[in-house]
Amino acid sequence: MLTVFDLMCNGLRDPYGVTGNIRLSWRLGSNKNGESQTSYRVVVVSLSHGDVVWDSGNVSSDANEVRYGGIAGNAGDAYSWFVTVFDSEGQVTQSVPSAFVWGRETDTPHSDKGPQRLGCVWTSDEQETARLECLDARDLHDELWTGLLGLSCVGLNARFVRIAPRFSSHLEFAQGSLLLNRGLMVVRWERRDGCIRLKVSLPPGVEGEMRVGGRRKRIASGKHVLEGACPERPVSPLETQDKRDY
Repeated sequence: MLTVFDLMCNGLRDPYGVTGNIRLSWRLGSNKNGESQTSYRVVVVSLSHGDVVWDSGNVSSDANEVRYGGIAGNAGDAYSWFVTVFDSEGQVTQSVPSAFVWGRETDTPHSDKGPQRLGCVWTSDEQETARLECLDARDLHDELWTGLLGLSCVGLNARFVRIAPRFSSHLEFAQGSLLLNRGLMVVRWERRDGCIRLKVSLPPGVEGEMRVGGRRKRIASGKHVLEGACPERPVSPLETQDKRDY
């Protein structure tokens, strides 16, 4: 199976202050000789409201770079993006998300002020981010989806998903996008006025359940919101490790 890594925007990882023509690129690896990408799909999602701002659709090509085709954002707008690749045997691989922040013509793009490598998480605690970054791509994806976003489903062909996030006090919000076989799913939670707001967008043919604290809501395809009081934060396995290890 192919692996997808080193997502770059204009040759930089998670750059801040990008302008003009935006180029999104990635690298591929494989444990099989001769295995190659036959098509790709790139999806870009706003990190401020969770809506899709550009979807390339499935493109039959072995290219590993694409020009962003959506509307330009305003200075400071942050976008998360990921790429899904398909090989000749129909195997599907999705990357860990990356990010970029729009700037002004006078800005010099650089990567030390934008969203951290997780791409879908902002935090005011640099140590917490550092510990997340030390995970490899597979662990990082699992930490985002099964931990911070609390997703429980069976594979990309899932018809039912359960979403019960872990609300870390270190984070203002967490967001992830996953391309299921039936379409794009977006999950986002954010802190607002002492409450948690959970937003979920499901593709056609997929149903689910949202949970915030003791509140539950059954949902079908489309966009849904559930608000509740901030629950006590469970301890992440990452937080049992001494920060000095990093």
